[in-house]
Amino acid sequence: MKLSIKNKLGEKNISRYELAKRIGVTYPTIDKIYKGESTAIKLETLQKLCKVLNCTPNDILVFDKDDIK
Repeated sequence: MKLSIKNKLGEKNISRYELAKRIGVTYPTIDKIYKGESTAIKLETLQKLCKVLNCTPNDILVFDKDDIK
């Protein structure tokens, strides 16, 4: 399972830098999420992401069958 925020950022015309500032995390944190490299996320951060992007977790969480071993 991973987060996919690229489309939502495009829809909202928000840069990764601006998103990081709005939710109070570092740019590298958002960059890892954006690139699909993040392996964990705090629920508080997920909530803030959803608030800024005006979405639900279901809109940005993607199930990847290849992750199942």
